[in-house]
Amino acid sequence: MTLYVINDRVRFIGNIRPASKQLYIGSGIENIEGFRTAKVILITLLGRQKIHLINATYILGFYTNLVYNYRLNKKGVFWHNEGNYLYRRGGEKFVYCGYYYG
Repeated sequence: MTLYVINDRVRFIGNIRPASKQLYIGSGIENIEGFRTAKVILITLLGRQKIHLINATYILGFYTNLVYNYRLNKKGVFWHNEGNYLYRRGGEKFVYCGYYYG
């Protein structure tokens, strides 16, 4: 099982393990191309930092990237929707979630 959906092949490290599965999204169905570790760049108060998302799903036709909020919340990390940043329990901001095009 995976917790992340990524739509950009460049983010994946190495070859993707092929899959012949599908994901139900709203009223549609998207083909899962495969699984692999993906790298994501975060902008923190200390500058740009790279994290790895283990066993991320590659779905080319998916129009956004997803991170599993519940798992972040269990670790005391929350997303501020209006300010577009991650913060720790107690309100400490530590990652800005910027928009990436291209």
